[in-house]
Amino acid sequence: MKKWLLLAFCAVVAFCHAQQLRPPAVPLITHDPYFSIWSTTDNLYDSPTTHWTGRNHPLEGLIKVDGKTYRFMGKPAPQSQTVLATGSQQTYAARYTFDKPADDWHQPAFNAQNWKTGQAPFGTKNSNTPEKTVWDSKEIWLRREFDLKDANFNDLKLNIQYDDDVELYLNGVLAYRCAPCYVSEYVTHDISPEARKALKKGKNVMAVHCKNPQGGGFIDAGLVNLLPAKTVIPNAVQKSVRVRATQTHYEFTAGGVDLTVIFTSPLLMDDLETLSRPASYVTFRVKTNDGKKHNTIIDFNASGLIATNSPEQELQAESGNIQKVGTKSQNVLGRKGDNVRIDWGYLYLTSDASRLLMIKPSSMPKLNTIFSNQIASGSSVETHLILAYDDIYSVQYFNQNLRAWWRRNEKMTAEQMLADAEKAYPELMKKCAAFDEKLYQEAKAAGGEQYAQLCELAYRQAVAAHKLVARPDGEMLFFSKENFSNGSIGTVDVTYPSAPLFLYYNPDLLKAMMEFIFEYSESGRWTKPFAAQAAGRSRLRRTTWGHTRLPTGKPILKTCPWRSAATC
Repeated sequence: MKKWLLLAFCAVVAFCHAQQLRPPAVPLITHDPYFSIWSTTDNLYDSPTTHWTGRNHPLEGLIKVDGKTYRFMGKPAPQSQTVLATGSQQTYAARYTFDKPADDWHQPAFNAQNWKTGQAPFGTKNSNTPEKTVWDSKEIWLRREFDLKDANFNDLKLNIQYDDDVELYLNGVLAYRCAPCYVSEYVTHDISPEARKALKKGKNVMAVHCKNPQGGGFIDAGLVNLLPAKTVIPNAVQKSVRVRATQTHYEFTAGGVDLTVIFTSPLLMDDLETLSRPASYVTFRVKTNDGKKHNTIIDFNASGLIATNSPEQELQAESGNIQKVGTKSQNVLGRKGDNVRIDWGYLYLTSDASRLLMIKPSSMPKLNTIFSNQIASGSSVETHLILAYDDIYSVQYFNQNLRAWWRRNEKMTAEQMLADAEKAYPELMKKCAAFDEKLYQEAKAAGGEQYAQLCELAYRQAVAAHKLVARPDGEMLFFSKENFSNGSIGTVDVTYPSAPLFLYYNPDLLKAMMEFIFEYSESGRWTKPFAAQAAGRSRLRRTTWGHTRLPTGKPILKTCPWRSAATC
């Protein structure tokens, strides 16, 4: 089931048990399937903020009131220390066999000298995984010897990626087993207490058995130690959260002040320049609540993880009034698959007080800004920042890389986009507030309070499931992306349920959602006896958002007959 539809379904179920809307996830930064950050817990500070795939895309917020610090956003993820590197982190050799071994194959004393030796990771050739040794059978058995200088750990975890079923032993003791299952990225799992106790100072053995009954196969594993938090910062008190069509409002109390945080993604369908512009605003309003004056400092951080697919990727960052961070590799439109995040282009942050904070050379860089204010008794102060993402190129269509709609003019730059966003801030905040209220009142009149709240939640979610791009002839294409459902791009059964929204607010966007389906069907490349279900699917049955592989050949930019009508 598509996640965009699942979210609305879960909200409907929640309404059966309660009158107040409790979104399964609260939208914070929502522009397209890659620039998409959510809060998945009741309070904004209960967990790290995430991408819709579940990977951490951390935004952190602190407020200091008269010297005392409170956290209002983003629980820090535990810091980890690599104990045993995976093949994606550091090349290592392991013994392996494709033939079923003796029953004691996982025991430390087992003799594996007759097994082959290969470099990890192990995986199916051309399976969209970074395999170094090809695994082309239904099963594989691995043995890896490693030394530990110390067997005392704070919280030891398994760091593993597997496809499909897996069982893993440490010194002959079962540490982890999962069947039937697979994961398409590196994840951490608990290790059984018995296996944890079996580890010792000196020589140890990790033994792994993985099955691949169908599709691509992959296996790689290591160990990480989660470190204890160095400092514990008390949380502000979250009083409320309100999701509107283009904005999310949070209210907090921190000591002698009240803090309002507003996340605004101005996805206004009557203004396609603004809708396409990948810039969100975060507004902070601080006012006294005890009749006294207070010194306040708001500290906002955006992690470089937002510009990566995985934490191991190396980043480069630039400081100044406009900050940016992105991967060093910049493999534009190079990543394929379903459960993936963008790792090309750059994340930007700008405000009047912007600066770049680097904790250590080996740590993840954070874009950072600090607002310092003295608030008089009974008064308030408002500040804001802009968080944006320039993906450079957005979609590969008929073998041609296409730019986002806001970037269709090659002279347009991210810096100019940010300047335009800052200039438009006052007016856009008014327009967004007016639109949010209009949508709410119309929906309430049509279906009542609960229906109106669902419409508010669905609006931003539905628009941000798409990307507006420009063809070379200047026409618009508006691509959707499936989430956790094969990852297809421009899927008709995603278009169908969202079509009424776009038909009501801007029919041109609905046309742009249909154009590529007609174009693909008329191109001669679609040869099935039934209509095309999606615009893109890779040869491995995994569609590439941002790298959609249609059949090869000369690009066809043919005008569909219906588009030549006078109404178009």
